[in-house]
Amino acid sequence: MTDLKHAGCWPLGMIWFCCLILSYVPLSAQTEDSSLSARKEVQSLFSGVIYQMPDARIEGNPWLLPRYAQGKLTWLSHELASDYLRYDLVLDQLIVLTRGGGQEHLLALSPHHVSSFLIGQRIFRNGAFLPGEEVPEPLKAGYHELIYQGDSILLVCVHQKKVLSENSSASISYRYDYKRLTYLYRSGEYHRIDGQRSLIQALGSHKNAIKDFLRRESISVKQSDPYALIPAITFYEHLSPEP
Repeated sequence: MTDLKHAGCWPLGMIWFCCLILSYVPLSAQTEDSSLSARKEVQSLFSGVIYQMPDARIEGNPWLLPRYAQGKLTWLSHELASDYLRYDLVLDQLIVLTRGGGQEHLLALSPHHVSSFLIGQRIFRNGAFLPGEEVPEPLKAGYHELIYQGDSILLVCVHQKKVLSENSSASISYRYDYKRLTYLYRSGEYHRIDGQRSLIQALGSHKNAIKDFLRRESISVKQSDPYALIPAITFYEHLSPEP
């Protein structure tokens, strides 16, 4: 059974195998400069990082999705596809399950070379490639989900989990705590969106029209999934500029 597709993509299992082989090949035995450079790039993707499964005693899970999902990722100029991807929100790492030689390997991919990835139907990008001079630290530090990209507005979301401890008289328990940060980028600035007021201030104009639209469509900015904001943003982008 294989977990990798090759529809114009490099199989991750093959790359992992090449990394092992290359680590034992002396540089003097490699004669072509271009081939050597490409092989070094392959090695740098995984950097020998084997992912350790989280402690089972912690309540919940560190994942974006509860199960492995199909997806693909862009590494430098290469597109890789897999049926078994996971995104660890605690470590902010993309994890791939590979199978070969009768063994399974969980690999944590180097974020320095992964510019974007698709997991399920959701798109994530590396914060290093965001526009603007003053990128908020939560966006700059790792991956973010692309929610909406229009003519003048970019809406993105950072998903985070951390481990919290809870003390009782008898024991200490641990659980994962989830946090979501939504940002709107417009006119060279990032705005944290955590309610109706912050959304209206970030958009900057047509305040009454936006308020009426949110009320009419029963959109609660504070409680809604970020994708629920897309109709309001597309409505705004189709409005004529205020005089």
